[in-house]
Amino acid sequence: MYVRRQALGSIGKLGALGAVVALLATLIGSRSVESAAPKPTGELPWPTLPVKDIRPGMVGYGLTVFSGQKPERFPIRVVGVLPKHASLMDIILVDTDEPRLKHSGIVAGMSGSPIYIDGKLVGALSLGWAFSKDALGGVTPIEYMAADLKRPLRGRDFNHLAMDTRSSDALQSPLAELHKRLPASPLGGSLQTGQLQRVAMPLLVSGLSDTPLAMLRDALSPYGMAVMSGGGSAVQPGAPRSFEPGSAIAVDLVRGDVTMQSIGTVTAIDGQRVLAFGHPMLNAGETYFPVSTAEITTFMPSLVSSFKFGHSLLPAGALIQDRSAGIIADTTQPAQTLPLSISIVPVGQPTKVLKMELARHKLLTPVLVSVVAVQAVSVAASDVADVTVKVDSTLKVTGYPPLRQTDYLFSSDGYSGKMLANSTGSRQLQELLSNPFGPVHIESLDMQVELLYRSHVADVVSLALPSDELEPGTVVPIRVAVRPFGQALEYVTLPVEIPQALAGQTVKLDVQAGSQVKPEIAAPDSLSDFVENLRKGYSGKSLVATITTSDEGANLRGRIVPSLPGSVLATLRPGASSRRGEVQKRIYRTVHDVGWVMQGKQELTVQIKDFRDSHRGVNTPGQP
Repeated sequence: MYVRRQALGSIGKLGALGAVVALLATLIGSRSVESAAPKPTGELPWPTLPVKDIRPGMVGYGLTVFSGQKPERFPIRVVGVLPKHASLMDIILVDTDEPRLKHSGIVAGMSGSPIYIDGKLVGALSLGWAFSKDALGGVTPIEYMAADLKRPLRGRDFNHLAMDTRSSDALQSPLAELHKRLPASPLGGSLQTGQLQRVAMPLLVSGLSDTPLAMLRDALSPYGMAVMSGGGSAVQPGAPRSFEPGSAIAVDLVRGDVTMQSIGTVTAIDGQRVLAFGHPMLNAGETYFPVSTAEITTFMPSLVSSFKFGHSLLPAGALIQDRSAGIIADTTQPAQTLPLSISIVPVGQPTKVLKMELARHKLLTPVLVSVVAVQAVSVAASDVADVTVKVDSTLKVTGYPPLRQTDYLFSSDGYSGKMLANSTGSRQLQELLSNPFGPVHIESLDMQVELLYRSHVADVVSLALPSDELEPGTVVPIRVAVRPFGQALEYVTLPVEIPQALAGQTVKLDVQAGSQVKPEIAAPDSLSDFVENLRKGYSGKSLVATITTSDEGANLRGRIVPSLPGSVLATLRPGASSRRGEVQKRIYRTVHDVGWVMQGKQELTVQIKDFRDSHRGVNTPGQP
């Protein structure tokens, strides 16, 4: 061992001082936890050794938890300094002859382990080699990590405000959207031989089976997170409620019946703020994910990348920075979470209920909902059979009445988690988190899934009209042929009103399954408009008859104005002003509830009789 032991005394004194401060805070019962907590100074309470003073051959030690909750020492020796190695940061190269690291090398979960030389804090162990035979790693210098202590915060209300609207296509693939918009780790996440890279973050997951685990790996592997079974949460007598340098820290993405937590190591503490990891988690910037104290069960040696097994203990604040040099948690900040409840109701079987709290983030939360939804279905509804599904979702948003929607779905090969992930409640959540108007507080999302294992679906086959020309101002019966699954054709008659205003026009008439019809919605002009638009839609057990005309109306400041004079429409067309309405084709809709979950669409081109032809007779050439 070549450890410099003179630093033990200073660390012990600091620990004793911390205990006195904690005792005084407990005795002052009238003060809040936040007001009693030490305030951050932006300067670390340890002497530090800047990277410019590091020389090859220097020796020191690191702190990490090998097993349990208490940090232990391991020796290190400086090999050299790699200038501007990653994200314009110098990296200190160190090795160790610690026997417990001889077989495992640098271990995922050691990220953030503080490194000391001559009693001074040098930085955080954060980088290593895949397939390495020796315990050789890289250290992020502490000056880069400490710089983020002085970074100003925007505040949680502005953390999830999107700066641009998102297309409906993007909403269909939260995993692709996460990859596109969340910056990948600047240090890279894939395992490559011969390349110094960040120590993989172990994301320990409990409660997930193979399929949702694969989804999660696909979503998070570009960010250097190694998804593996393990983790969980357990509150033990005497479990620590605070952090110390070298202790384990967990960032909780999901708590409850399913858990997902990334476990690393605390580097340093400045008042209520805790520096850790020495590299980013997701490089997501300012976030408010939950953090907890944690316990390490053991090391798992691996030829590819060794890792720590562990689990979270007690909630201990929120992550506030996720930057290239590391993460910062604040022990006085409440975390932003989304309560999620999913109930699966198979016919003739007990209801299965999963309850969780998810980290709230405009890109990550929809991914977590998708993964958990797949798991809920795999637990309670894995049958590969014809199934008709009813999904009732309730999304509670502070300041607005709850958003309640019902989806009717059908699948010929069993219910899938993807169907639940793409249900209206999931999509509403995703849109609200990325709305372009302002912050929203989402209180909870509850989803109840009822399963009926029989075919209760029908396709739209054809349309028939009573005449080639329709009379304006009348109600016309449209005969719709539908084919229920596995049965003979049946016919539904839809009464559709033909407005007088359509006299003399050629129009398009289509009949379509309600779930496939995009409602006529004006572009929102405020957050209230945005929320109200989310309520609009058609039932999957309905047929929607739509008449599209050549007439034009306008989408003006969040409202549909169906008919305007030509002079007004002319002023709304592109010109010198940017604050204009949007001209659009007029449509007329009739909605009819039916007994099946509908699929498909049919359409016709229809001539509407001229008003004069209908009421005055047809004029012939030469007549007045």
